[in-house]
Amino acid sequence: MLAGQIQVEALTFEQIQNLIDRPITAVLSIFTTNTDTYIFVVRHNQLTLHTCPEQGLGTFQNWIAENWSKPYVKDTDQWKSQLPIVLENLAQGLQIRELIEENLQDIEELIIVPHLFLHQIPFAALPIDDGEYLSDRFLIRYIPSCQILQFCQNRPTVPEPLIYGIVENATDDLPCAGFEGAQLSELFGISDENRLKGSQQATVENFRQLAKAVNMLHCSHHATSRLDDPLHSTQNCCWQMVRSRWVNC
Repeated sequence: MLAGQIQVEALTFEQIQNLIDRPITAVLSIFTTNTDTYIFVVRHNQLTLHTCPEQGLGTFQNWIAENWSKPYVKDTDQWKSQLPIVLENLAQGLQIRELIEENLQDIEELIIVPHLFLHQIPFAALPIDDGEYLSDRFLIRYIPSCQILQFCQNRPTVPEPLIYGIVENATDDLPCAGFEGAQLSELFGISDENRLKGSQQATVENFRQLAKAVNMLHCSHHATSRLDDPLHSTQNCCWQMVRSRWVNC
């Protein structure tokens, strides 16, 4: 929905560094070539490069597709049973332990920009030591690109008071989305009038009307990743948008 309304321009390195507001924060921008995977570690005053040799498109990224994406769709129980070994292999492929030791010793927060199938990976769950995971060591944020991070930082401040709305489980097949909506409603005092639950309520027209009535909207439902045509991906799961960006959808 936003792709047709926002002009995306490449950022300079200085602009990317300006997005980092604390010396304890680092951006990890990941890029896979035909042969290797590179992790650019950007700090507010420094750039370092972490190289993962022989972890290229035909090996590493294809391995993720075969061992993470396809099992999740075809056999959820098998996918769950393989999680520990798959996450360990991912940590080894990205050399997470070496990355921390060589580049992140004084860092407390990571802003991760994945690439291709790595967008599907929960980096927070990657093991780094016995019983310790990446999220135990760092506060973690995910962004699809540094341009999106800049957009989020530059968007207008939401006027007070905040009026929240929720759209959940629009296809009636995500029971945990209802639990998520209920928890958020309790936390933020969201009335049932501002919650669209299931396919009967979450129609296009009701969505548009709710977007006009609130200034903070939380959607929890399916997403579609189009690696062949990224601008037509629908990244609709668990995000928030200011109403002024939505009224023309």
